[in-house]
Amino acid sequence: MKTLGWREYVDLPELGIYQLKAKIDTGAQSSSLHVSAVTVLDHDVGGREYIELTVPLASHDAPTLIARAWVSRYTWVKNTGGVRQKRRVIETLLCLGGECIVMPLTLSDRSAMSHRMILGRTALAGHFLVDVSCEFLISPIPVPNS
Repeated sequence: MKTLGWREYVDLPELGIYQLKAKIDTGAQSSSLHVSAVTVLDHDVGGREYIELTVPLASHDAPTLIARAWVSRYTWVKNTGGVRQKRRVIETLLCLGGECIVMPLTLSDRSAMSHRMILGRTALAGHFLVDVSCEFLISPIPVPNS
């Protein structure tokens, strides 16, 4: 298993998201991505939602990326304040350190949080270890465009 630092850059290629700074959070069971808006575009015959999500890519609300995905289910999650929230869950590909896995990802408003994404225990289990004393162990820090 590869060892992660407490922060890493991750790719979510099915959503068109690359080099997103994520907090590796072993205290969280689920993983979560900050979205500023969700629009239901369609439903399948089983009632599953096809959604468009607006994903702010920086610590402010611009620039944003628009992605589309099927909602696999809803789940109840306790937020950082201990309040239960019902959240949409999508299944998407996570690529990190040369390894790609399909993982469940909840969608939430993380605008008050310092990281736009957290990776929880469900995504980490069986794939990665975490060294909380380090950061960016397996993902290089992106070089700004010159």
